[in-house]
Amino acid sequence: MKKYSVRPAKLSDIEAVHEVIAQQNTIDFGSALRTLADLQKTWQSINLESDTCTAFADGKLAGYAELRENDSPFIYLAERNNVDLAFQFLTILEEKAAARKKETVNLFTQISEKNNTLLQLFAANGYRSKLAFLMMEVVLNEAPVAPQWPAGITVRPFVKSQDEQVTYQTDEEASKDKGYHDPLSYED
Repeated sequence: MKKYSVRPAKLSDIEAVHEVIAQQNTIDFGSALRTLADLQKTWQSINLESDTCTAFADGKLAGYAELRENDSPFIYLAERNNVDLAFQFLTILEEKAAARKKETVNLFTQISEKNNTLLQLFAANGYRSKLAFLMMEVVLNEAPVAPQWPAGITVRPFVKSQDEQVTYQTDEEASKDKGYHDPLSYED
């Protein structure tokens, strides 16, 4: 079993962390999903000390984990099948989430069906699949045919200072069936 040096992420880790995230996301989802600028923005909005964790072995980044604002644990591994490190990260993230609140904490994450290591890890630790999404893509060789809208339906650009309330209401209504929706007030 490898020995890891585990600590919160530091700004100087950002490029190595992004590389591990991009590598895992490319295998799992077909693209990096997060740019280096996206990660920089995330790191500006979270507390690296309390919300992140890195693990190094032999001076090289072995993995990165973060606990997002809504108590979502995300684990990224340089070695895809590193169950020991994944378990260590999950334990740390669960402790961090519990420390944030004194009440019961509900954790959720997203994992690609291609990532057996993380699927099995989370399942073995009591997580259950409650919701699934398919990411679908089509390559168009030509512009699609203009849609035919049903009678009474019109489509127009959003009008600022006019459409905010109805957009909020529509988004809230559409979000109810997500399985994890936490209603927001209009102001939020």
